[in-house]
Amino acid sequence: MRRIPVMKRRRTSSVLKHGAYGRGLLQGEDPAAFEKLHKELVADYSPIGVLEEEAIWTMARIVWRRRHMDTFGAAQRAWERYDRIESRQRSEMAKELMQSYTVSSELPPEAQKELRENVEKEAREELGDDYKFIEAGRDATLDSIMEKFAVEARLDAMLDVCVKRLLHLRGLTSLTSSASSSLPRLDRGKSA
Repeated sequence: MRRIPVMKRRRTSSVLKHGAYGRGLLQGEDPAAFEKLHKELVADYSPIGVLEEEAIWTMARIVWRRRHMDTFGAAQRAWERYDRIESRQRSEMAKELMQSYTVSSELPPEAQKELRENVEKEAREELGDDYKFIEAGRDATLDSIMEKFAVEARLDAMLDVCVKRLLHLRGLTSLTSSASSSLPRLDRGKSA
Protein backbone atom coordinates (compact mmCIF):
# COMPACT_ATOMS: atom_id res chain seq x y z
CA MET A 1 0.00 0.00 0.00
CA ARG A 2 1.30 3.44 -0.88
CA ARG A 3 2.16 5.60 2.13
CA ILE A 4 0.17 8.82 2.36
CA PRO A 5 1.71 11.65 4.36
CA VAL A 6 -0.39 12.54 7.41
CA MET A 7 0.71 16.13 7.44
CA LYS A 8 3.09 18.26 5.49
CA ARG A 9 5.96 18.71 7.88
CA ARG A 10 7.67 22.04 7.80
CA ARG A 11 11.18 21.67 6.46
CA THR A 12 12.29 24.73 8.39
CA SER A 13 10.30 26.06 11.29
CA SER A 14 9.82 29.82 11.42
CA VAL A 15 10.74 29.62 15.10
CA LEU A 16 14.23 28.55 14.11
CA LYS A 17 14.71 31.40 11.65
CA HIS A 18 14.11 34.38 13.92
CA GLY A 19 15.63 35.88 17.04
CA ALA A 20 17.97 33.77 19.13
CA TYR A 21 16.69 30.69 17.34
CA GLY A 22 18.04 32.12 14.09
CA ARG A 23 21.51 31.52 15.51
CA GLY A 24 20.97 27.81 16.10
CA LEU A 25 18.88 27.44 19.23
CA LEU A 26 16.07 24.93 19.39
CA GLN A 27 12.75 25.37 21.15
CA GLY A 28 13.20 24.88 24.85
CA GLU A 29 16.82 26.08 24.87
CA ASP A 30 17.60 29.23 26.85
CA PRO A 31 18.28 32.29 24.63
CA ALA A 32 19.65 34.24 27.63
CA ALA A 33 22.22 31.51 28.33
CA PHE A 34 23.24 31.52 24.66
CA GLU A 35 23.59 35.32 24.70
CA LYS A 36 25.76 35.03 27.82
CA LEU A 37 28.03 32.52 26.08
CA HIS A 38 28.22 34.78 23.02
CA LYS A 39 29.13 37.83 25.13
CA GLU A 40 31.83 35.84 26.91
CA LEU A 41 33.38 34.88 23.56
CA VAL A 42 33.18 38.50 22.37
CA ALA A 43 34.97 39.58 25.57
CA ASP A 44 37.63 36.87 25.09
CA TYR A 45 38.36 37.62 21.42
CA SER A 46 37.31 41.28 20.90
CA PRO A 47 36.24 40.88 17.26
CA ILE A 48 36.80 43.76 14.85
CA GLY A 49 34.69 43.89 11.72
CA VAL A 50 31.92 41.80 10.21
CA LEU A 51 33.95 38.68 9.44
CA GLU A 52 35.40 38.45 12.95
CA GLU A 53 31.95 38.98 14.46
CA GLU A 54 30.58 36.20 12.24
CA ALA A 55 33.41 33.92 13.35
CA ILE A 56 32.47 34.56 17.00
CA TRP A 57 28.79 33.74 16.25
CA THR A 58 29.88 30.49 14.61
CA MET A 59 32.10 29.64 17.58
CA ALA A 60 29.21 30.35 19.98
CA ARG A 61 26.84 28.09 18.02
CA ILE A 62 29.37 25.24 17.91
CA VAL A 63 30.23 25.50 21.62
CA TRP A 64 26.49 25.66 22.42
CA ARG A 65 25.73 22.59 20.29
CA ARG A 66 28.56 20.62 21.92
CA ARG A 67 27.20 21.50 25.35
CA HIS A 68 23.60 20.59 24.39
CA MET A 69 23.95 17.43 22.29
CA ASP A 70 21.43 15.66 24.52
CA THR A 71 18.73 17.90 23.03
CA PHE A 72 19.12 16.07 19.73
CA GLY A 73 18.73 12.70 21.41
CA ALA A 74 15.44 13.82 22.94
CA ALA A 75 14.31 15.24 19.59
CA GLN A 76 15.24 12.04 17.76
CA ARG A 77 13.33 9.90 20.28
CA ALA A 78 10.30 12.21 20.00
CA TRP A 79 10.28 11.92 16.19
CA GLU A 80 10.71 8.14 16.31
CA ARG A 81 7.75 7.83 18.69
CA TYR A 82 5.68 10.24 16.59
CA ASP A 83 6.38 8.17 13.47
CA ARG A 84 5.36 4.95 15.29
CA ILE A 85 2.10 6.58 16.44
CA GLU A 86 1.42 7.75 12.89
CA SER A 87 2.17 4.34 11.41
CA ARG A 88 -0.07 2.50 13.90
CA GLN A 89 -2.93 5.00 13.48
CA ARG A 90 -2.62 4.79 9.69
CA SER A 91 -2.70 1.00 9.78
CA GLU A 92 -5.78 0.94 12.02
CA MET A 93 -7.61 3.46 9.84
CA ALA A 94 -6.70 1.59 6.66
CA LYS A 95 -8.16 -1.63 8.11
CA GLU A 96 -11.40 0.16 8.98
CA LEU A 97 -11.64 1.74 5.55
CA MET A 98 -10.92 -1.54 3.75
CA GLN A 99 -14.06 -2.98 5.30
CA SER A 100 -16.31 -0.14 4.19
CA TYR A 101 -14.75 1.11 0.92
CA THR A 102 -13.48 -0.33 -2.27
CA VAL A 103 -9.75 -0.84 -2.52
CA SER A 104 -7.96 2.50 -2.96
CA SER A 105 -4.45 3.68 -2.23
CA GLU A 106 -5.68 7.13 -1.16
CA LEU A 107 -7.45 7.94 2.07
CA PRO A 108 -10.47 10.16 1.58
CA PRO A 109 -9.84 13.78 2.66
CA GLU A 110 -12.06 13.45 5.75
CA ALA A 111 -10.12 10.31 6.77
CA GLN A 112 -6.80 12.12 6.27
CA LYS A 113 -8.01 14.94 8.52
CA GLU A 114 -9.20 12.49 11.17
CA LEU A 115 -5.88 10.62 11.01
CA ARG A 116 -3.87 13.83 11.39
CA GLU A 117 -5.98 14.91 14.37
CA ASN A 118 -5.70 11.49 16.05
CA VAL A 119 -1.94 11.36 15.57
CA GLU A 120 -1.48 14.90 16.88
CA LYS A 121 -3.67 14.24 19.94
CA GLU A 122 -1.96 10.97 20.85
CA ALA A 123 1.52 12.38 20.23
CA ARG A 124 0.84 15.46 22.41
CA GLU A 125 -0.42 13.25 25.25
CA GLU A 126 2.38 10.71 25.02
CA LEU A 127 5.32 13.05 24.35
CA GLY A 128 4.34 15.78 26.79
CA ASP A 129 7.01 18.49 26.89
CA ASP A 130 9.01 16.75 24.14
CA TYR A 131 6.21 17.55 21.68
CA LYS A 132 8.02 20.89 21.21
CA PHE A 133 10.47 19.00 18.97
CA ILE A 134 7.61 17.91 16.70
CA GLU A 135 6.37 21.50 16.56
CA ALA A 136 9.87 22.65 15.61
CA GLY A 137 9.87 20.33 12.60
CA ARG A 138 12.66 18.05 11.51
CA ASP A 139 15.20 20.83 12.16
CA ALA A 140 15.54 19.53 15.70
CA THR A 141 17.33 16.36 14.58
CA LEU A 142 21.03 15.60 14.50
CA ASP A 143 20.92 14.87 10.76
CA SER A 144 19.46 18.30 10.10
CA ILE A 145 22.07 20.17 12.15
CA MET A 146 24.92 18.16 10.63
CA GLU A 147 23.60 18.99 7.16
CA LYS A 148 23.55 22.68 8.09
CA PHE A 149 27.08 22.50 9.53
CA ALA A 150 28.31 20.83 6.31
CA VAL A 151 26.87 23.66 4.21
CA GLU A 152 28.34 26.24 6.59
CA ALA A 153 31.74 24.54 6.38
CA ARG A 154 31.67 24.85 2.59
CA LEU A 155 30.66 28.50 2.84
CA ASP A 156 33.40 29.11 5.40
CA ALA A 157 35.94 27.53 3.06
CA MET A 158 34.83 29.87 0.27
CA LEU A 159 35.13 32.84 2.64
CA ASP A 160 38.61 31.69 3.67
CA VAL A 161 39.69 31.66 0.01
CA CYS A 162 38.35 35.19 -0.45
CA VAL A 163 40.06 36.49 2.70
CA LYS A 164 43.32 34.80 1.69
CA ARG A 165 43.09 36.39 -1.77
CA LEU A 166 42.30 39.80 -0.28
CA LEU A 167 45.23 39.62 2.16
CA HIS A 168 47.50 38.45 -0.66
CA LEU A 169 46.45 41.39 -2.85
CA ARG A 170 46.89 43.83 0.03
CA GLY A 171 50.35 42.40 0.67
CA LEU A 172 51.27 42.77 -2.99
CA THR A 173 49.96 46.33 -3.05
CA SER A 174 51.92 47.14 0.07
CA LEU A 175 55.10 45.60 -1.36
CA THR A 176 54.79 47.33 -4.72
CA SER A 177 54.04 50.73 -3.20
CA SER A 178 56.94 50.51 -0.72
CA ALA A 179 59.27 49.10 -3.38
CA SER A 180 58.45 51.87 -5.86
CA SER A 181 59.02 54.58 -3.24
CA SER A 182 62.44 53.16 -2.29
CA LEU A 183 63.73 52.97 -5.89
CA PRO A 184 65.79 55.95 -7.07
CA ARG A 185 63.93 58.13 -9.52
CA LEU A 186 65.47 58.81 -12.86
CA ASP A 187 65.14 62.32 -14.12
CA ARG A 188 64.92 61.99 -17.87
CA GLY A 189 65.58 65.61 -18.65
CA LYS A 190 69.08 65.69 -17.07
CA SER A 191 72.19 64.21 -18.54
CA ALA A 192 74.69 62.32 -16.46
